[in-house]
Amino acid sequence: MPRQKSTHVDDPKEVGRRLKDARERSGLSQRQLAFPGCSPAYISRIEAGDRIPSLQLLRELGRRLGVTEDYLATGDSNSEVGRLFEAEIALRLEDGERAGELYTAALEDPSPQVQAEALEGLGLLALKDGDAKEAIRDLEEALRVSGDDACDRPVLAEHLGRAYASLGELAPAIAIFERCVDHFHRTEDRIQAVRFGVLLGYALIDSGNFARAEEVIGRALIDGNDIKDPIARARLYWSQHKLRGEQGDLEEATRYGYLTLATLQATEDTLFIAIAHQGLAQAELDRGRPEEALRHLEQG
Repeated sequence: MPRQKSTHVDDPKEVGRRLKDARERSGLSQRQLAFPGCSPAYISRIEAGDRIPSLQLLRELGRRLGVTEDYLATGDSNSEVGRLFEAEIALRLEDGERAGELYTAALEDPSPQVQAEALEGLGLLALKDGDAKEAIRDLEEALRVSGDDACDRPVLAEHLGRAYASLGELAPAIAIFERCVDHFHRTEDRIQAVRFGVLLGYALIDSGNFARAEEVIGRALIDGNDIKDPIARARLYWSQHKLRGEQGDLEEATRYGYLTLATLQATEDTLFIAIAHQGLAQAELDRGRPEEALRHLEQG
């Protein structure tokens, strides 16, 4: 007997797409999103459109991602999640005024998860505007409202640590990044472990603790040895470029700079490529090669 078409979702493929988008916006892997009764493999099948989850399952997935089951099931744009999604798009399109209006309006929602998402958005907006103190207040409040640990929200953790570091408050930044590195090593999420290992390495370099930075970045290189994600690998190479430059090893700094560039050229991430060119230009200037530096600046 043929299976009856489900009536609580609009289309399994669209459900999968919305779930994947919401998961990636939250900075979670399939393993991190999983829970008893919903394995990483099952989440993978939902995202592929091969399984239709129940409303109860969608509700729990939505709770963990800060969205509603209606959004995951049908893409309901009249819900607060539609407003949050629109706010994120506005933020990425540099329409800070519109993003701020939408995030502020979402704070009126009774759901703690929606409030936390809105506060996180406002924090990122403040950080983009150069107001690190306001960003820290919003991001810390997002953690308080949601009841989550920073490690449960990797995107928030990264920006919170960056905000502290931008103010020269390296101790709390290092504490956040260290906690995340330990957490993702325990959960065997190597990509996130590498991501936060690189961030921790940067913060340690800025604090002048080069020996510890070299240890952390070295471990991240080992963890990332088999990672095929070019951005993750490029971050590793760039962390080595920065460390070697701070230590005065210009030859090695330049070598890792070129490795970074070669890796990024295999991707479409032009912003990272431009940043790599900028760093190489500085390295070439330090080596007394202004013509090469100019070439990198023009390409960047």
